[in-house]
Amino acid sequence: MITTKELLLERELRGLRFISYFRIFFVLANISITMIVGKSLMERVVVGIISLISFFATFYFTYLLKQKRKLELVGIMSAILDVSLLACLPYIWYESVGGDSIPRTYMLKAATYVSMYFAILIIHSFTIRPAYPLIITGGVTLSSTFLFFFAKQDSRTIISNDFVTHMLGNTVSAEFYFSTLLTFVFSGLILAFFTYQSRKLIYEAVNLEVTKMQVSRYFSPNVFDKITTADDSLVNSSGRKQEVAVMFTDIRDFTTLSETLKPEEVVELLKEYHAKMVNIIFENGGTLDKFIGDGIMATFGTPDPKPDDAYRAVIAGIEMKKALSELNLVRSKKGLSAIRQGIGIHFGSVIAGNIGTENRMEYTVIGDTFNLASRIESKCKELKTDFLISESVKEKLKERIPTKSLGLHSVKGKTESVALYEVVS
Repeated sequence: MITTKELLLERELRGLRFISYFRIFFVLANISITMIVGKSLMERVVVGIISLISFFATFYFTYLLKQKRKLELVGIMSAILDVSLLACLPYIWYESVGGDSIPRTYMLKAATYVSMYFAILIIHSFTIRPAYPLIITGGVTLSSTFLFFFAKQDSRTIISNDFVTHMLGNTVSAEFYFSTLLTFVFSGLILAFFTYQSRKLIYEAVNLEVTKMQVSRYFSPNVFDKITTADDSLVNSSGRKQEVAVMFTDIRDFTTLSETLKPEEVVELLKEYHAKMVNIIFENGGTLDKFIGDGIMATFGTPDPKPDDAYRAVIAGIEMKKALSELNLVRSKKGLSAIRQGIGIHFGSVIAGNIGTENRMEYTVIGDTFNLASRIESKCKELKTDFLISESVKEKLKERIPTKSLGLHSVKGKTESVALYEVVS
């Protein structure tokens, strides 16, 4: 699964690639326009040199992006390069049309530059990294402020707050000029804030998805959907009494088996066994309560009970036996020993809910039903069978699944004997 960091880097990578493509387009367009309408050879030469520098820098940035290296450095240098490129254009144009022969105030009135500033600000926000629009904002603020004071040094510059003369004459309105710049600064700060919020949202969304995936490992899909769409009453519930089917399974003689295997082989065996068994539990609407060593505890009827909980639990047990047979066939071909298991199911009342503290809670069931299901499973070895159920489960089956009565048996923790049945499958 992709991590939050990888997702953000991929999003930033796509944004930086788009910036590179835009810069190439902009430089090509600027060269074409300059060659057609350029006022002097100097303008064409300088624009050509700047364009070549931008091309080489962009190609190097593209190389780093393909290698997925130094993305943050590429982003910072790209922002600085774009601001520097745009900051040079007013001075190049001014020198090309005559330099000191015309008032410097005309350098402040090119609305085209303002549009370009806003364009690169928006484009650099596509990377979902606040630093880049902030660099653009800071760079444009510095260059625009310097340009204003550079123009003010011209003795022909007249400062006036008259908007008409600002637009049509050689005067400049400091109020209008800096209000426009202030608008740009606010826009940059807002975009930086939005990119920060976007990164935060992506981070939280990925973490939520990871959390949901972790939780989903414990529940069948339909039960998981119920939990994730439920209100706080389910999550914060201290417990409720309900009837469920409790299943216990374990691997027979696992201790002896594990002594013949390497530690990594033991882990691999349990991983493969648990994966097959838990999938079957989920497919039949069961809930994984916990792993107990090599054993599995599952419930059918949590969080919400259904009329056929006991039946689905037995069906799951039958399918688990078939899956184990298939697994043993594969192990036999590999020269590995067969795995044997025991399954025990009991149906009865439990207290189901969140057990634990505020820092660590576990949704589980407690009560005599839980204990008896465990005792029934442990009887499998003594009675030389692999699948036992209690009488309460037998009654719920309504003869839909063949069983064999094994009579009454004493179990630990119970004063009265318990009727046990072997599932014939």
